[in-house]
Amino acid sequence: MARQRNTSSVVTFGLSFLDVLCCGLGAAVLLLLILKRGPADDSIPDDGLLQSTIDELAVEVATKVETKTELEVQVGITRDEVTQTITDMTEATNVQSDERERLLSAVQQVNEDRSELDGAQKRYAQAKAELEQKRIDAEAKKSQSGKRQVTGLFIRKDKVVIMLDASASMFSDNLVDIIRYRVSSPSVQMNAPKWVTAREAAKWAYRRIPDGADYAFLSYSEKPKSEDGTLLTTSTKLSWSKKPQNVVPFNQNVDQVSPLGPTDLKSALGAVRRLVPKPNQVIVITDGLPTVPGNTPLLRMGGCPNFPKKGTTVYLSPRCRMSIMNDARRFARATLQGVPIDVILLPLEGDSRAVHGYWLLSAESGGRLLSPASGWPNT
Repeated sequence: MARQRNTSSVVTFGLSFLDVLCCGLGAAVLLLLILKRGPADDSIPDDGLLQSTIDELAVEVATKVETKTELEVQVGITRDEVTQTITDMTEATNVQSDERERLLSAVQQVNEDRSELDGAQKRYAQAKAELEQKRIDAEAKKSQSGKRQVTGLFIRKDKVVIMLDASASMFSDNLVDIIRYRVSSPSVQMNAPKWVTAREAAKWAYRRIPDGADYAFLSYSEKPKSEDGTLLTTSTKLSWSKKPQNVVPFNQNVDQVSPLGPTDLKSALGAVRRLVPKPNQVIVITDGLPTVPGNTPLLRMGGCPNFPKKGTTVYLSPRCRMSIMNDARRFARATLQGVPIDVILLPLEGDSRAVHGYWLLSAESGGRLLSPASGWPNT
C-alpha cells in the first residue's frame, strides 16, 4: 500500500500579507515626502527696482499736479468768460426789452392813428354819399317829374340789373394802351381812365335806384360774376338784393373788379334771364362788340373761324364780331321780352360797328343808348 504524502506542513503566503507590505511601503514613501517638503523661500525684492518704481510714481504725480493746475487756470478763465457772457446777454436783453417796449408803443400809436384815419374815412364816405344823394334829389326835382335824368337815361324804381363789361378792352380806347395796361401792376390797371369811367357809371346807376328796391349787379368778361365775385354758371342763379342806404359796400365791390379776358355778352344775358321775377330794366356798360358767342360754337357764326387750340390766339374779323352780337340780340329778344335794355357805350377805336349793334339791342327792347363824354359822370 502506497504511502500517503503529508502536505499539512507546507507554508503558503496569502494576499493579505502582500497588502500589509504595500501599505507599509506607501507609508514610508509618504513620510519621506512630508519630511522633504519645507517652507517656501520668500523672494526679497531688489532695492533698485523699488527706487525706479518710486521715481516713476513721483513723475506721474508731478504730471497730474501740473495738469490739475492747468485745468484750474482754464476753469477760472472759462468761468470769467461765462460770467462776462451772462453779463453781456443780460445787458442785451435789457436793451431788447427797452426796444420792444418802444416798438410796442409805436405800434399802438400807429393802430390808434389808423383807427382815427378809418373813422375819418368812414365819416368822409358817409358825408360824400349824403352830399351825392342830396345832389341826386335836387337833380330829380329839376328833371321832368323826377323820372328822367339830364342824360336822358331813366332809372327804374325796382328790379334794376347793372351789367359791367370787365373784359381787357375796358382799360383804354386804343389797342396800344390796352396792351400796356395788361402788363402793368394792379394799381395802374385800376386807375386806367376808361376803367374808372366804367366803374363810376355803374355807381352812378346804382345811386339812382331807390333805397330798399331790388337790384342785381354782375360783371362779365369770358364768364359772368355776381357782385361778390361768385362765378355764375348755368347751375348758379343770380338773385335780387335790397339796396341799402349806404352805398359804400357796393362801391367797394365794384372797385375790386379787374378787367381780364374776352367778352361774352350772351352768357351774361343768360344769367339775367334766370332772375325771378324778371327785371324791369337792364343797364349794360360796355365798350365794343362781344368776342365769345356763349356756348354756341364759333364756327357757326358767320365769318368766324373755328375755336383755336388752347394757348393760341385767333383774329376775329368785324363781320365775325357782328355775327356774335346779332346772336346775342336774338337771344335777348327771345328770353327778355318786354325788358328794356339801356346801354352806356364807351367807344373803342376800330370798332365802329359797336354803336350800330348796341343801338339795335337797345332799340329792339325799348331802351336807350348813351355814349357819354370823357370823365362822365364826375364832370
